[in-house]
Amino acid sequence: MDIQELIKKYEGDCISKQELGTLRRALLTNILESIKNSENNSEIEVWLDEKRSKLCTRKLAQAVGYDCKPVNIRQSFKALVTEYEKELRKIGSIEFKAKSNIEKHDDETVKFLAFIRERLNNPDYEWPKNIRGSLYRKAIWAFYLDVPLDEINYVPNLLTRNKKVKDQLADIDVLIANDKVKTLDFASKSAIDEMSETYLSQALSSTREKLKEKTEEVVFLRHEVSKLEQRITKYENRTEALQQGNIDAFKKGSIH
Repeated sequence: MDIQELIKKYEGDCISKQELGTLRRALLTNILESIKNSENNSEIEVWLDEKRSKLCTRKLAQAVGYDCKPVNIRQSFKALVTEYEKELRKIGSIEFKAKSNIEKHDDETVKFLAFIRERLNNPDYEWPKNIRGSLYRKAIWAFYLDVPLDEINYVPNLLTRNKKVKDQLADIDVLIANDKVKTLDFASKSAIDEMSETYLSQALSSTREKLKEKTEEVVFLRHEVSKLEQRITKYENRTEALQQGNIDAFKKGSIH
């Protein structure tokens, strides 16, 4: 059954759900083909969402018509739309979806661990050793990024909180401690870092203590202000009562 016959059945209110789905799919396919075959990106962009990362289901549903809703596009025709989105990405008309922070972290983990394992497989690789005789993490991060050590201000969370990375680096600590690998001496540089970190830690601790004291002071002052406001309210109520009493007494005296 062709599109025109399905449209007649729809207009005659005698179309089945299956036939309605067939009609919408046929119309959507024609629309997607038209989008893909557009002569320039400006014609394609009108069909994209705000981030230009995918086709807008709302716009597609409106173009299809016949009571088609965005939810119908997402649920019934997702595979079809995705197929055309892939084609549009190939020609650069759709931008690749930005990765989430979790995805970026996972990618970084894989890359860094690959970097470490590649060097573990090289018996001549020299591992940076700090003043404590373990892996100088700040240096190995600089080597991974291929930047001068002075440009690294701190060790990222990836090296201190990611379990896989922490375990791998801990294994290297053991290898260094047992002289199982070659090393580069970074004792003086790491000593300066430790002094700086100690000073910073002390400064932060002092700042936190002062902040705590000020917070407690603010809480105390708020309590005192609240007590004072209550006393003022009581005083005002008492004054008002006394004034009302004097007025009443005056009125009674006036009668006599």
